Amino acid sequence: MFKEKGKSLDEMLKKASQKLGTDPKNIKEAVSNNNINSLLKNLGKKETEKINKILSDKEATSKLLATPKAKELLKKFLGDK
Repeated sequence: MFKEKGKSLDEMLKKASQKLGTDPKNIKEAVSNNNINSLLKNLGKKETEKINKILSDKEATSKLLATPKAKELLKKFLGDK
């Protein structure tokens, strides 16, 4: 199983689900279906604005997705596509 500094993907999903107020299964489905808007509605205004700002800035998004942690998470969620 994927490990990041001693934390499994399931543990990270559990923490994210608590922050977002949703089930870990919903997070997996949203990422797999490329539909994060369903998750953003559970965040506060400031957090949603910050995420939207990053996603609307191609350079910032590329920089974020180029991090080793993001690459590993995407690989785990999306497989070896």
